[in-house]
Amino acid sequence: MDGGYRWNVTARCLLAFVGASLWVSLLGACIARLLVVAGWMTTPESVHWMTMLSFAGWCALAAWIFYHASLKAVGMWMLGSGMALGGLFFLVGSV
Repeated sequence: MDGGYRWNVTARCLLAFVGASLWVSLLGACIARLLVVAGWMTTPESVHWMTMLSFAGWCALAAWIFYHASLKAVGMWMLGSGMALGGLFFLVGSV
């Protein structure tokens, strides 16, 4: 077993645990805020529901990180979509 494989697994673990947690938290915050702005739920209700549902999203994202062949592609997708979610949260949060 070479060192490259170990670094790949280490990077995937970090991306799955840290990156996926941040990404799903940002997604949950965006959706919770959108639910409040749309008038469908109050703030405590939307935060509660998105907190519960974010666990399923995190599991799916972590599994996808380990499933996908290219770590670089996964990392770039998460970075790009995370920046888009951050921009959306900034726009929706200022409403």
